[in-house]
Amino acid sequence: MYDTPKAYEGTWGQALKELSHSIQVKYPPRTGVGVGVAKGVSEKELKFAENWKQKVVFELRDYKQGSTREVTTTQGRLYTVLWRGDLCVLDEQASALPPPKTAMHIRRTLAKHAPYFRSVFPEEKGSLAFFMPYDPCHSLLRGKLQNVKDVLREYFKVGVRFLAPEEIGLPDFAPTARVACFVVQSDSLSKVKELLKGALYKPGKGKKTTDDRFRLEDHGYLLVL
Repeated sequence: MYDTPKAYEGTWGQALKELSHSIQVKYPPRTGVGVGVAKGVSEKELKFAENWKQKVVFELRDYKQGSTREVTTTQGRLYTVLWRGDLCVLDEQASALPPPKTAMHIRRTLAKHAPYFRSVFPEEKGSLAFFMPYDPCHSLLRGKLQNVKDVLREYFKVGVRFLAPEEIGLPDFAPTARVACFVVQSDSLSKVKELLKGALYKPGKGKKTTDDRFRLEDHGYLLVL
């Protein structure tokens, strides 16, 4: 991993003029086990927090100094280096770093930010908007986003926009976390709710009860702009 995208573009000679550092992970080896394949949302969250404290060994190369050294630290500190670009966090004497909140935490706070959402889409007054957590690195959320987009666009004109958590006053989230905003050109609240249920709700196989346990707020927030 290089500290500039130019290392992946053009010639290597040109890239060397821009490079400062690169990182090559030595341990743990890459496997199929990790956050991306955990079975449930809660398991993914727990795995992320667990991995944050786990050991990682990598080779850090300094192109300006012409030196290479092996670093042993935690996956959380490495994650922060890649996120913030600050090698100082590798200092083990520095304070322990808490893991950032993941996208799944966003849905619990969406309803509190209705005034801000309306201010972002002033020209859409009267339309409906659905807000949901999104992270391109999260397979479940990628699938939900695509399902919602496909279902809504089959019936309505829909605009999609992504907001960073910081934009709505939510600090300390993972850098890939986003709020996906679907602006729907419709005033039919019941129809949009029905479509969202079809996109988001998958009853378990062999379900013995006829009770409808779908709660839209478990997936996102529907707002009249």
